[in-house]
Amino acid sequence: MILGTIGIVLATIVTGLLVDRKWSLLPRKEELLAAGKPRPLLPGHGPGESAGTAIAASPGELFALRRKQTCPRCKAEMTATADDHATYDDQELLVLTFACPRCQTVKSIYITETEH
Repeated sequence: MILGTIGIVLATIVTGLLVDRKWSLLPRKEELLAAGKPRPLLPGHGPGESAGTAIAASPGELFALRRKQTCPRCKAEMTATADDHATYDDQELLVLTFACPRCQTVKSIYITETEH
């Protein structure tokens, strides 16, 4: 009776190992090691995407920025909407806002205005 139980347990273990080798039910050592590594940090804001990363632009550069904005989602040409002003770190910023007519995405660019 005990030998029969031991035989059933061994047969179950062998069957499980064979099935795991064929279809990989359990995670492998490499996968577990890779999962334990620190993941890269989320990307920060790019230039002009937030008040802290505002870009300096002259009036001529502002004109060019308003003309050549493409949607980050669908790559369509975005249309400029009303400009806004904001204060960040005791600095006056111009906020250019754009809207995509195709997918309705809204994008803002933070600018510190320069004279030249």
